[in-house]
Amino acid sequence: MCAKKLFVVGNGFDIYHGIPSSFSDFRKYLENADRELCRKLEQYFSYEDFWSDFEQSLADFDGDYLVDNASVFLASYEEDDWSDSYHYDFQYEINKIVTAFSETLKSRLTEWILKLTIPSALDISNKRLNYVDENAIFLTFNYTETLQVAYSIHESNVLHIHGKAESEKSNLVLGHAWKPVNRNSLMSPEDLENQDVRLAEGDAIIDEYFKATYKPAEEIIKANRAFFSSLHPIEEIYVLGHSISNVDIIYFQELAKSIISQNTKWRISYLDDDDLTTHTETMNNLGIHANLISFSELQNM
Repeated sequence: MCAKKLFVVGNGFDIYHGIPSSFSDFRKYLENADRELCRKLEQYFSYEDFWSDFEQSLADFDGDYLVDNASVFLASYEEDDWSDSYHYDFQYEINKIVTAFSETLKSRLTEWILKLTIPSALDISNKRLNYVDENAIFLTFNYTETLQVAYSIHESNVLHIHGKAESEKSNLVLGHAWKPVNRNSLMSPEDLENQDVRLAEGDAIIDEYFKATYKPAEEIIKANRAFFSSLHPIEEIYVLGHSISNVDIIYFQELAKSIISQNTKWRISYLDDDDLTTHTETMNNLGIHANLISFSELQNM
């Protein structure tokens, strides 16, 4: 690879160029497209209007709360009007909620991304970032083709680390960074012998939720090892519109390890003073010397 510059692109880049791709925009879309899913998200999750906050909140899903809500479907085996169908009602309710968050949510996300209008080079003429180098390498966390459409960046120069929305079948990566192996089961081992099998099966379904909504960053990095290994010559890294939050921090840790030059400059955009404070702390934790880092607003890089 001959490129000396790497651009790391987050959703703030798309928003700057007039694409309504914020999490609040997605939530508005859901309110019209799937009000039931929107209601369930509000019921089971608490988050701010940022993608990183929402993704991390997926790890805070309260399985106990779901079990409590679904327990009305745990009919007693002693009921006079017992039906065999009662044996599956509880698990059905658990699975309905879990599927909404692990499958339907991602389908709605893909559907929404595909509806977004990506501006052309002409459309962004008054907002074009002239420092964006078409010969550079790009690591984008966005699902859109803004780089390719608006900046004419060649596809071979762009890695969509979490996938790209090309069709409704596109496999986009959305999730939290908390490893599901760390989850404590709702059941204790000593209770398994006397456990209602319906509760055991419900707990297993909830286990699958945490696995399905986990962002397998380590596996993604391994699958793209050639890309990260090729970054040794990079002399400048531009981070544009990315929150550099905990949910994606492993990628920045990998970047810091992959860049062997002790003089590589990091140029990082920020949105406001809080953003600047957070980014400064994060970069310090990554071990990047302060003299190598500069911060500025996206349009002033």
